[in-house]
Amino acid sequence: MKTARGGEKRKNDILDAAEELFMTKGYEKATVNDILEIVNIGKGTLYYYYKSKEEILNAIIQRKNEEGLETAKLIAADGSLSAHEKLFMIMFTRDGFGQKKDGFLASSTAGVSNAQMHQKALTDIVTGMAPILKDVVVQGIKEGVFTTPYPEESMEFLLAVVQTIFDETYFSWDKAALAEKGPAYVYIMERVLGARTDSFGCLTQLFDKEKLIFAGGGYSFGTLATSAGTAVE
Repeated sequence: MKTARGGEKRKNDILDAAEELFMTKGYEKATVNDILEIVNIGKGTLYYYYKSKEEILNAIIQRKNEEGLETAKLIAADGSLSAHEKLFMIMFTRDGFGQKKDGFLASSTAGVSNAQMHQKALTDIVTGMAPILKDVVVQGIKEGVFTTPYPEESMEFLLAVVQTIFDETYFSWDKAALAEKGPAYVYIMERVLGARTDSFGCLTQLFDKEKLIFAGGGYSFGTLATSAGTAVE
């Protein structure tokens, strides 16, 4: 058991070092030797856990996705929160799914030849998050604030949109264009969920060009308090 715990720590040490390198130096410029120097291990030890730099990147992305899903599950299971609050926290605040959306995916995979890795990361987010958010939408239906007959499919569509349209890896919108697309997304979200018009109106402020922080595979908002979720009630 001690060996297993030690192995997990070593793997996380490697991923932590590689993540920092990929963010600061860039994926293409960072080398395996750079990682070895930071973690202070031999090449054989690193390759015991990860066969290539690409495999390390894939493991980092998977770890980030898993962290986001675990946070979302905790929020979804909180009986003190309304459906509106849960959706807001999971999808739009640092306390939710966006808690570690720091630009890593976009900056790290921008030069990676294997574009399928980026696609896999986004696919994992949509397929993993939709079942969690489905339960939140079902709660909203019981509360009388949503009316969609397709709770899981609605969230799949909404997640797919937010994970692509607002991803700088796919689109390079200028700030003016983003300022228009934000309110449009809120409008679409209300229609898809069958929510009352403007019930997510407080989200439109998040798309202010000075507040919005975009990141590959999604986005987060760095200046809004999580308590703002109550404004949609």
